[in-house]
Amino acid sequence: TARLGLRLHLNYPLVNNRNNPRLPGIAPDFLPECGGSPEWKARFLDEAGQVVVSESNVCPSRAATRAWELDLLSGLLARYPGIDSFQLEEPGFDGESFCVCDECRAQSAARHGGDLVAEIERERLTADCPDPGCRGRAAAFKCEQLTSLQQELRDRFRSRGFVYSATISYDRWRDRRLGRDWPAWTRRRWWRFAAPMIYVFDT
Repeated sequence: TARLGLRLHLNYPLVNNRNNPRLPGIAPDFLPECGGSPEWKARFLDEAGQVVVSESNVCPSRAATRAWELDLLSGLLARYPGIDSFQLEEPGFDGESFCVCDECRAQSAARHGGDLVAEIERERLTADCPDPGCRGRAAAFKCEQLTSLQQELRDRFRSRGFVYSATISYDRWRDRRLGRDWPAWTRRRWWRFAAPMIYVFDT
């Protein structure tokens, strides 16, 4: 890339896309021998309302988890110093019912009151609602988590002067329930550009 004069662009998902179809659950984030922990696996509610352990989503509510992810990225950037652009791959969880682990439930109750599981179930009933109906406490908590994680990332790499971008979807209210607070992130002028990831059958 240096020889051809191309800019080197890093694409990285902060909490999702840890899945390995052949060997589920063995992402380095979850392996003690790599400094990770199986306790960092996010939990979600299935259609029956049961709490299920995810093999592909990291819960960012623990300081140790966030520190591990930032150290991982620090090592990657040290190995490839030519990287000058950082794109967050679909920042947020894989589904609207993440994360309901004990740590998330405790933190959500302390910040917003109520029960996180009950709030997520309430938001499910208003899944197609317009603003402000989607501004539930569960969505607010997830947005706070992702905003805090991104702030730590930006603080860690401030000296690198990265150009930041992100991939976005087609539904801003669903995005909010995934933890993507586009209005707040845009007001902070965090992004140089956004890349729509819109998959639809009707062209």
